[in-house]
Amino acid sequence: MQKIISIFSLFLFITALQAQDLKGKWIGRFQVEEGVGQGNYIEIFIQDAYKTTDGSFFIRATSEAHLYIKNKKYTCRKLIQGNKEGNRLILRDMNYLSKEQDKRYFNWCLWDLNLEIKEYRIEGTWRTDNKRGCSSGELSPSGTIYFERDMGIYQKVQNCIARNIEAQKTKGKYEKTADFEQRIANFDKKMAREKHTQTCIESYKNEILKWEGTTNEYDADKEVFTIKIPNFMPFEMAVPIDEAQLFDKNFEQLKYDDVVIGIDEAAKQFTLKSLTFINPQNDKSYIIHEAKPEPDKTVILDKVEDRTVVQADKIVVNSDRVKVDIWDNQHPDGDIINIYLNGELILENIKVEKEKSSHQIQLKSGANQLVVHAVNLGRRPPNTAAVRIHYNGDKKKELILKSDMNESASLIIEVD
Repeated sequence: MQKIISIFSLFLFITALQAQDLKGKWIGRFQVEEGVGQGNYIEIFIQDAYKTTDGSFFIRATSEAHLYIKNKKYTCRKLIQGNKEGNRLILRDMNYLSKEQDKRYFNWCLWDLNLEIKEYRIEGTWRTDNKRGCSSGELSPSGTIYFERDMGIYQKVQNCIARNIEAQKTKGKYEKTADFEQRIANFDKKMAREKHTQTCIESYKNEILKWEGTTNEYDADKEVFTIKIPNFMPFEMAVPIDEAQLFDKNFEQLKYDDVVIGIDEAAKQFTLKSLTFINPQNDKSYIIHEAKPEPDKTVILDKVEDRTVVQADKIVVNSDRVKVDIWDNQHPDGDIINIYLNGELILENIKVEKEKSSHQIQLKSGANQLVVHAVNLGRRPPNTAAVRIHYNGDKKKELILKSDMNESASLIIEVD
């Protein structure tokens, strides 16, 4: 009997612990119909999560949702109640605690939420109807929603990047094994991280840009404001001394545009690569740009191994690494090539065959000269290679480079 009581007590402890783990602050995002708001995020604070006498888990919480329309934030606070059933949360908005809205664009509604508890977050759908405060023609009657435990916005962005990278390394439902293995063989974690960093920053942009608590200090000698925005490293903005007082006086009313956010991995903070402040009092604009290193001076060669170099094309990329595919898109005839980058031999004796060969190439800032140099002419001169450059995420540039014993074809790749 003692053993049974002990096991039952352990069960109660575990189930109480599971409910207890839900308590606290969770932050997430919700989706409404396309074109209504952007950067919508929501905070939910679960105050009570306990097992009732009938064996179910009771949940009581408050939520605070934020919808952005035309650079203005509208906030709605609600009381929520519901139950935990296994790994699902069935929740219902009970009433409003407060709400801000503009009926020209939308009207807040009371939601029913059906959520699944996962390892690191809660996700699912919300639904409403005209019985819950929405009349016909207003926001869509349903949408998706997710929450993550409040862990600081920087860590959330890092988690988003890590999840996306892992998802990219997972075989797709309709992807052939051979294609998946080839994709993994060419997987470049650095390029993937660069791509997903910008995707995740954009996803959390309005949560990152919390202006509450922003401060500034003015150096009259340098005519520069030092501005400190929560979540960001401090930055300087030049404001002429005769405009400084008006800038400072209207600091909380300043509008902003052209925001580009980056990450300083060492400091574990966000950086502002670009930002424009606009003072509506005098229509003056104040711009900051991240200082870019001076591009390396690349000498564009007109000869390689005594052969004339002919430029075939030029592309501009935003990463210092690109993937290059090389193959014969017609009739393989034994062509062999060398690849030179900025005058240096980087790939030697590449056989141009029907099956693509893929290569990761490290670039430097500024212009880079990629030269295809014929080692032989194969059975059907000239030496012809199809080249595809993968750059800027999902963009591709494909061209045919022809070389012989007198001329070598080249491509200029400029890193912006």
